[in-house]
Amino acid sequence: MMTGILVAIAATLIFYDTTIVATQTDTSPEPYGIANMMSEHSWIKQECSWRNDFHCKKRWNWISSNSEPVTIDGTVVGLVRNRLALDVEDGQVRVLLPPVWSVDMGIIRVKALLDNGFLVQGENVTVKALKTSLIAEEDYSVYILFGYELINSTDSHAFAVLPFNIES
Repeated sequence: MMTGILVAIAATLIFYDTTIVATQTDTSPEPYGIANMMSEHSWIKQECSWRNDFHCKKRWNWISSNSEPVTIDGTVVGLVRNRLALDVEDGQVRVLLPPVWSVDMGIIRVKALLDNGFLVQGENVTVKALKTSLIAEEDYSVYILFGYELINSTDSHAFAVLPFNIES
């Protein structure tokens, strides 16, 4: 049992480190142009060179082959460091969100989703995500939810800006 928990923690840290590398030092809620983001934020240049990184390819291959698309309906609890906390029927879930999103023909950072009113604490939201199971035991399971599309209570859509496309 203890070994399973340690493996779950290690796996979560590995995936957390590789998917949530970007920091949120820029907290301005204004949308950014793609050209400005490329020149101002070095982490985007690193993300854009993902094709050249063998280990990154192996991780995404593993994630894509061990994931299934899911839709989560819940109430927004909050957003902390690219993790969206949602109240759902049987408790709470956390969804990892990429750092950059496309909303209404503009590009914004994930923190701006809450700051500009796209996500409102206490309101319902639908999240389309990839669910990657890490551990599935008889009495517990550990999984990661990677969000790629958000639909708020006014039926507005936000799409993750990723170096690949996801269709479900």
